[in-house]
Order: sequence, then structure tokens, then C-alpha cells
Amino acid sequence: MLEKKGICFDTNRYQNEILRPMNQEQERLRLFITDHLQLNRNQSLDNDTDIIWKFYSAGYQPYSLKIEYLETVQDQAIVYGQMYRYKKNRQFLKQFGERLLGQLDAQNCLHGHWSTDTATGRLKCMAPALQGSPRKVSKYFTAPTGFVRIIGDYSHIDLRVLAQLSQDKTLISAFNQSVDIHRQTASIIFKKDIKLITDAERKIGKEVNFSIIYGISPESLRKNLSQVDPGITYIDAKCYRDKFFSTYNGIVTWQNDILKANPVYGLNGLSWSEFSSLNCRLNYPVQGSAAAGLKLALILLYKNLKPGWYISHTVHDEIQIVVPEKDAEIGQLILTQSMIDGMSYLIRDLPVEVQTEIKYSN
Repeated sequence: MLEKKGICFDTNRYQNEILRPMNQEQERLRLFITDHLQLNRNQSLDNDTDIIWKFYSAGYQPYSLKIEYLETVQDQAIVYGQMYRYKKNRQFLKQFGERLLGQLDAQNCLHGHWSTDTATGRLKCMAPALQGSPRKVSKYFTAPTGFVRIIGDYSHIDLRVLAQLSQDKTLISAFNQSVDIHRQTASIIFKKDIKLITDAERKIGKEVNFSIIYGISPESLRKNLSQVDPGITYIDAKCYRDKFFSTYNGIVTWQNDILKANPVYGLNGLSWSEFSSLNCRLNYPVQGSAAAGLKLALILLYKNLKPGWYISHTVHDEIQIVVPEKDAEIGQLILTQSMIDGMSYLIRDLPVEVQTEIKYSN
């Protein structure tokens, strides 16, 4: 059903609001860079080997013209910033420009090729990679005339799976009491009342939660947290990590057991005995269990679909269906209950929560 029906795409709006302005910006950036480096205005900027020497000839000394490097030096010179934006745009247009439009059928729908990830059992989509579509692409996913899209999204599903796997009492209790788990972690690491936690501190708590559950060193945690707060030091990160483990000690015990176990088991009865890294030992049981729960939800949902309904898309913690506008409310209820019931086969000691949204076509 996912491949046959596909997902509709608002091509005209996408071209007018995203592609055309981005192509215009690309030309402005290209002309600025060629003029700044005193190049022929017809000069292509896509050959790094040629262009880096032009930078040196103009008095600049970039180590590289790769996007990752340019991102770190974009504030050091205007031309570095312009080159960074040019390459970021070029990267986007290469994947989501004419190539994406060329994959649309006559009805302006995209049909991905779905398969199962061999390691965790997650569903994955290729050609096009719909699951990896950035927000400025996916917001143009739509439904046929007279239909609506309904999106169901699991709330904190990886952390809920981890709570079930590790049987950590603090984590289970938080979910059973509907506590905001990111605010709780922030209150722990900052030693503040949970009611006084700011949104900025909650972001740090969220990053700590999702970094540590898959195993991470203090230095790697510092790097992750620097995206939220550049002022965080190695000592800060180590302190946050220590406080996390001292509070969620059931997770510590589970992770230590997993690192020594062979095979490693998830909630779904699957097991793993080969890993490319230690992090994969912690990753596979969580992601594999969540993937199994989502598949159970898809099975229940498929059985509950009414005539004219179909499943249009799924990401790792999200399912989308398309239903006639008149069925929007009942469709929302059925999607919500199917997702809760499917995942609840595996997560039994705490509630499963799903957030749903009805998307009407423009």
C-alpha cells in the first residue's frame, strides 16, 4: 500500500516557494563569489580543486572547501560564508530539486521503495528517501482533493522502550505520572525544582536524555550539548552524565549487562549477536523494539482501514494515513488507538502516548 498509493506532493507551491527562490539565490551567491575572487563570471564553482587555488590567489588560505570546514569558518570572512551557503544550497538542490521532481508520477505523487533495515528491523524508504526529507520538503506532502492527511507521532518512544527494557523505576514512574521527562532530567542536572526549569534548560535535558541512552563519553556529550549551549565545558558534561546515571541507576545496570551479554535481546523476541560498535549494543534493542511495535501498529491499522482510506507514509515513530475529509475525526481516533494498541503489546509497565494532527489540503 505504501508503494502503490504513494504520497501526493504540491509541486507548484514547492517550485514557487522553494526551488525558484533558491535557484535565484544560488545565482546571486555565484556572482558574488566569482566577482570577489576576480573570476570569469561564467566560472563554475563546483570543482573544489580549481576553486581552492582561486581562494589562495585572492589572499585566503582555507584548509578545505568542504561544507563541514566552511561551516566552522563562515564568520571569518564574508566569502567563506557565501561559499558555505552556496554549497549548502547546491547539496539541497542536487537531492531535492530536479531529481525529486523527476520521481513524481502523472498525479504528482511520490512512490518510495520500502524495505526493512537488516540490523534493527526498522522500515526504510529509498528512491526517493522519503523518511529523510527535510521539513522544507515534507511540508509540501499533501492529500488528493477531498481527502486529508492524519499524522500520528509516538511521544518519547525510545525513552519509553528503554524504561521497559531497563525497568528503571525513576523513568517508569515519570511516565506513569505524565511528568515531562526532559524537564525532570534538567531538574536533576541543574538541581532545580522542575517547575522552575526554563525552556533553554529543558533543551539541555532533552539532549542529555537522547545522548546518554545510546552510550556516550563526556567529551562527545559536550560536543552534542555545544549545539544547544556553546559555553558547556567538558567538566559540565561529565557532571551531567554522572548525575543522570546516579538518578536513573536502572539504566546503568541494564547498559552494563548489555555490554557483556551475547546475544542481546529486545522486547520483541529478536536478538543480536554481531555489532559494529559498542553503541550498537545499546542502540539495537531500543530501536529494534520500537520498530517491532510500529509494525504491530501498522498491522492493526491496516485491519481497521475503511474503504477509501490508505496508509501513505511512515517514519521511525510516525504513521500517516489519508482519508476522505468526512472521515477525518474517526480516522484520527482509529489511527491513535491502533498505534497505542500495537506498541502496548511490548510496552506494558507504562503508558504509550500518541499525538495526532489532521492536515487539510490547501
